[in-house]
Amino acid sequence: MFENKGFEFDTGIHYIGEVSSGTDVHTFFDHLTEGQLEWCQQNDIFDIVYLNGNQYPMYGGYKKFESSLTEQFPNEKEAIQKFVKLQHDISSCCPLFGILKMLPLWLSLFLIRSGLVNLVSKIFHLSNLGLEDTLKQLTSDATLQTVLSYNYADLAVTPKELNVFAQGLVLNHFIREGSYYPVGGSSEIAYHLTNTIEKYGGKVLVRANVKQISTDHQGAVCGVIVEKGENLTQINCNNVISNIGLFKTYQKLLPQEICQKSVFYKELSSHVHPQGFAGFTIFVGLKGTAESLNINSCNHWMLSGNNQTEVVEKYLDMTFEEASNQQPPILFASFGSAKDPLYNKHHPGKSTLTVITLVNYEWFAPWEKERPLHRGDDYEALKNAFGHQMLQWTLKHFPQLEDKVEHFEVGSPLSNNYYIGSDRGEIYGMDHNKGRFTPEMIAKIRSQSDVPGLFFAGHDVITAGIAGALVGGITCASAILKRRIYAEMLKYKAKLWLKNNFFGVGKTK
Repeated sequence: MFENKGFEFDTGIHYIGEVSSGTDVHTFFDHLTEGQLEWCQQNDIFDIVYLNGNQYPMYGGYKKFESSLTEQFPNEKEAIQKFVKLQHDISSCCPLFGILKMLPLWLSLFLIRSGLVNLVSKIFHLSNLGLEDTLKQLTSDATLQTVLSYNYADLAVTPKELNVFAQGLVLNHFIREGSYYPVGGSSEIAYHLTNTIEKYGGKVLVRANVKQISTDHQGAVCGVIVEKGENLTQINCNNVISNIGLFKTYQKLLPQEICQKSVFYKELSSHVHPQGFAGFTIFVGLKGTAESLNINSCNHWMLSGNNQTEVVEKYLDMTFEEASNQQPPILFASFGSAKDPLYNKHHPGKSTLTVITLVNYEWFAPWEKERPLHRGDDYEALKNAFGHQMLQWTLKHFPQLEDKVEHFEVGSPLSNNYYIGSDRGEIYGMDHNKGRFTPEMIAKIRSQSDVPGLFFAGHDVITAGIAGALVGGITCASAILKRRIYAEMLKYKAKLWLKNNFFGVGKTK
């Protein structure tokens, strides 16, 4: 989150699913924030796809999701039913996906290599299915294929490189019961988590960059070296949890000799790309409330045409000058101010629009060594021209906003490098290509590393998004504490349910 010119922009959390009372995600957040974090349920429609002059709303709830699509594709009822059945299958595999990352690695690999896991779950059948090929088998309707794969940009990889399981993990998250948003904005999550951490003796440090993970003569972690101003400080500890991503941890924080000895790092490098596509974002401040501007809490996906893999690949192969005159293959637009019921109270008469697209990092690479705000007039002109083109394409779908723009700023891939520690402008961490979701890589990409004392959390362990990062934290805590944290939380949730439903004492928030 950041503020500028009286506008507050959420930069990463545009919606979250499955946080109604009693769900696993809600229970974990409720426990971690001691019940202080509140959620606001959004519209029945969580996404709208704009394609070939038509709009395709995506509804929460499997039945409504299916019936809405069937209304717009009446000749494709069977294909849509099969797709929804596929989502149910993926949903049923989600617990095992996490369990395989928490079981001892030798046991997970035994279950996979022996084929025993296939007797109880379709997880590896689904993880071996390519999304694009599967949709072509379901239907010959190119428009329906594109609509059903619209959210590929949530994982920053084309439908061709994405598998059915990875896409379904994200899509199911919202189909089950729609979307929610934190009351007060996404900064409330960090605020309440910080309170909990400090209450139990922890500290949250900012503007203190970790320069290196220290290791002893046996190659085990023994602390971190932190940069504060011009000073370097050694903080000693037995365990280090890295949330910056697997590749960045090995490549940037560990001593080179440790990285070279890591069997896991070598295998990871041979199966997974370090980053997904780079992201480019515009932040727009609007004059007026959500009601007066006729904007809503849905997310809007504007696609330039069918066959998105081909369109994206062609677009990213263009020169910057060529791309600047083309409609981006996909634009994601979100009115964050319309999602937070407190926004108008804190920022009366103002609204915000955030638009994101995928770009070729090489367009901006000539300036990557320059400091922010010192990259020169050519860079500023280039990024602002591209950003204004994005805005114009977006306003074609929202013409009522043409004369309401009060503030405009751009976040390029280089902005991502500076503010969120990306390497090449990526916004969703490690690539979500098929290699990441092969059976053995699902088990091997886990919180416990092969460097003693080094653990991983965050969405690289699971998948992109706040729920993925949350589960990544749970698997990390389980590995360090050698406890079944998820099972403990399920037990805690069951006690709450019994307390509220049979003994009539209070309600979960």
